[in-house]
Amino acid sequence: MRNNLFSILRGRGRFAGLLCACIILVSGLGILSLLTGRVQVCLFRFHTGLPCPGCGLTRAFFALLRGDFRASVQFHALLLPVLFTLLAALAGTIAQAREKAGRPLGSVLSFFGVLHKKKFFYLAVFLLLFLYYLVRMILFFPAGPEPMVFEKNSLPGILCSLGKGK
Repeated sequence: MRNNLFSILRGRGRFAGLLCACIILVSGLGILSLLTGRVQVCLFRFHTGLPCPGCGLTRAFFALLRGDFRASVQFHALLLPVLFTLLAALAGTIAQAREKAGRPLGSVLSFFGVLHKKKFFYLAVFLLLFLYYLVRMILFFPAGPEPMVFEKNSLPGILCSLGKGK
């Protein structure tokens, strides 16, 4: 079997292929947003005006890089679990490939390999993100702190302003 994009899409690599396709789609739509003059990183927010479950993760990440932990938690309190999940997915995939090739695994890769095989781990993180989103929407939307506000430059916001004659 050749090691190319199509072989990645088969079997256990379907998730990786789907992830690559999503990245390409989001990148293309992001470029389209830039070209139309409506810069919005989150395509969900651009099309609905509502914050998505991941809204604030980018700002939280950059706040954490600046060393501002308080601002990072205010933007999105689940940044660290999300980063750990991404690390687990990456390291688990590497561990799986090394195991399949018959290469020895270190203790860290072995841990992430076991965690990666437990699909309940990913479901639990997804459910945690969704519950956190619901709580934020109930408590803070639409007049809460950023990012829990209605996006006026979204498609529905623009249509509403056109309807009002502004």
